[in-house]
Amino acid sequence: KLAEATKLLEAREAKLVEICRTNLSLQEVNEFLHAKLDEAGLPHNFSAADLQSLTDEFTERLATTERKLQAVARERDQLRAQLLTVNASSEQTIKRAYGEQEKALRARCARLESSLTDKETQLADLLAEGNRMAQEQLKTNNLVKTQRSKMKTLELEKEKIRHVFFRNECYVIFCLLSPKQELLEVSLFSDNLTKAQTEIGSLKSEIATLRENEKRLQESLNQLSRKNLKLEKDVVAVKNELDSSKAKAEALDRARLELESKLSDSAADLATAQRALLDARTRTEAIRDVEEEQQSLRDEVSTLRTQLEEMRITAVRQKLDAEQRLQRARQEVNHYREQLAESEARFESLGEAATSVAKPLLPDLKKRLEVAERAERLFQERLDGAETAADALRKELSLERAASSQMHDRLSQHDLQASSDKSHIEKLNAELASLHQQLIAAEDASDATSAALVAKKEEVVGLRSELAQVKAELAQALPKMATSTAAVSTSPHPLMGAHSRRSSGVQLLTLTSQDSDANPSLETTVSIQQSSPSPPPRPSPLPTGHFASSLSFLQTRHTGIITPSKGDRPHISSLITHRRDPYSGAGTCLSYSNPISMGSDFVIVLREDQKPEIWACSDILTSTNLPHLPKRPKVLTITSSYHLFLLLLRQREGEVGQLRREVARLNETHERLLAALSEQTAKTNQRVPLNDSLPADEGDEGSLSQRYEVLLQLYGRKLEENEELRMDLREAKEAYQAQLNDLLNKLNDGYNLSKREISL
Repeated sequence: KLAEATKLLEAREAKLVEICRTNLSLQEVNEFLHAKLDEAGLPHNFSAADLQSLTDEFTERLATTERKLQAVARERDQLRAQLLTVNASSEQTIKRAYGEQEKALRARCARLESSLTDKETQLADLLAEGNRMAQEQLKTNNLVKTQRSKMKTLELEKEKIRHVFFRNECYVIFCLLSPKQELLEVSLFSDNLTKAQTEIGSLKSEIATLRENEKRLQESLNQLSRKNLKLEKDVVAVKNELDSSKAKAEALDRARLELESKLSDSAADLATAQRALLDARTRTEAIRDVEEEQQSLRDEVSTLRTQLEEMRITAVRQKLDAEQRLQRARQEVNHYREQLAESEARFESLGEAATSVAKPLLPDLKKRLEVAERAERLFQERLDGAETAADALRKELSLERAASSQMHDRLSQHDLQASSDKSHIEKLNAELASLHQQLIAAEDASDATSAALVAKKEEVVGLRSELAQVKAELAQALPKMATSTAAVSTSPHPLMGAHSRRSSGVQLLTLTSQDSDANPSLETTVSIQQSSPSPPPRPSPLPTGHFASSLSFLQTRHTGIITPSKGDRPHISSLITHRRDPYSGAGTCLSYSNPISMGSDFVIVLREDQKPEIWACSDILTSTNLPHLPKRPKVLTITSSYHLFLLLLRQREGEVGQLRREVARLNETHERLLAALSEQTAKTNQRVPLNDSLPADEGDEGSLSQRYEVLLQLYGRKLEENEELRMDLREAKEAYQAQLNDLLNKLNDGYNLSKREISL
């Protein structure tokens, strides 16, 4: 019995020691866990009901978030499908519009090239006709030269006849004074005298006919001068109209430049808008990436939370088990203490007998204590591992909380950026609307410029028709002038009787032009030949260099200015310079150089009030009372107005070509405006799906779709207006071509008429 009792005591003592050690270790672990929970700020007095309610609430929240995520994913898929459909439809419409525009532009370019080739051929024909007319004018000038040379020979013969007649008169007087002369010589002299008288009579009759012809030619010259004055007035009016048209064209160029600058500004704005849209795209992509990261982090957080809940449940269970074990251990400890007290009492009673019995049991107790210590160490290591795992989980939870807070901050920032992007997109849409309005205004301005160009074309056509009429009139008047100049140049100067009247004449000098590079200066000299009465009459021969000077003046066609003296109304005789007469040795005359004879030119004097006065050279030569010059007159000597009007016609053709080039430039600007409009519509079509791709509400999507429809309607209207403008331009070109054909026909008819009149 003692052996059994000792064994039981040893076993119970070993159990007590183990239970005490486990109790101490569990108390330490419990205190450590309570300290960690206090540090984490979590309550540690959980009940099973509270834990179950928390888990249920957390599971419900996770279920709601998953449902929301599924709904958002469905909406995202629907919006992506809508975006793909809209992009496909917009690309198809843009391709169709570009194809139609390219076809129309190619057809238009072909038509313009054909019209340009036709107009170039017409210009070549007109230049060829001008060269032919210039050659014919040279031929007429050569004929005039030959006739004038014949006139010179006839005048020399007349001078010889006059000298012979004078000698015969002297011989008759000598014979009458000498009584010793024979009668035969008198009869011969009388025969010669009768012959000379008959010749003189024939010459007088010729002179009378020439005077009549001269009067007729003077009348025709006066009529031609009046016509020339009218034509000059018309030319001045045409010049004024052309200047006004040039000013209008310059204004249109300025407006075009302003429109181009506005278009460049709009292009820069569009580039900035594109950059902003690209930034918005990148931001939306970043937002999507962040959302995906958030979703993954949420999934990880949910998994970690489930693990934490499981760990908490296991910890609570372990805590409950430990408490139950502690209670059991306490009960056992109390029981064992009671038994120890009883055993101590027994041991005291037993005394030395018990000690002698317990000595062999001490090594077994030591071994069992070592085994218990090893078990405690293993359990302590396990507890340390659990604590380290719990610490790691807590650190991960803190990191996840920090990451979730950062994600929330980033989400709020991205929401703010999305709102700012929405506002920026609204601003861009407003700018697009303003740009569309500016384009509409630019198209209106281009319509106005096209209308103004059509009006200018009509004005140019009218001016060309007037010039054609003037050309025809000049072609009709040219043969008359040629015949008049030939007749007047063949007429001799009238013979003045001795002591009957004063021989006076006026000779106008040609205008010697000195052309410089920058400013042509004209120098004119006027000389009037006036001699005192002399007993013997003498002829007034024409100078030999007259025809060359008149031809040189015909080629130069300059105007001269006569500056009067200091009086209010100076007389032309104030410009006289006196010297001795080299022919008779008596009287005075004016010095002259390179004069113009009667019939080759006529003089137009312009007053200060621009009222013309026509002074013919024949009137000045035959008149004794010279006309008074006005204050600072302008003398215009006109020899060949036909060449002048040919030059004016060529100048008008050059201006017409310039207007055509301006029309082509305006058409190019119109096409550029249309291209810019199409580009802007394409850009708006590209921006609408980008705006749809951004996260927005249903109201924003509806407004964007309405704007897209409005932009499509505007694009259709602009296409219709473009087609109408093309039709108007075609009609204007056809009308302009018809008018050019009419002008060419009229020019050909006038040229043929002038040829016929010249041949007649």
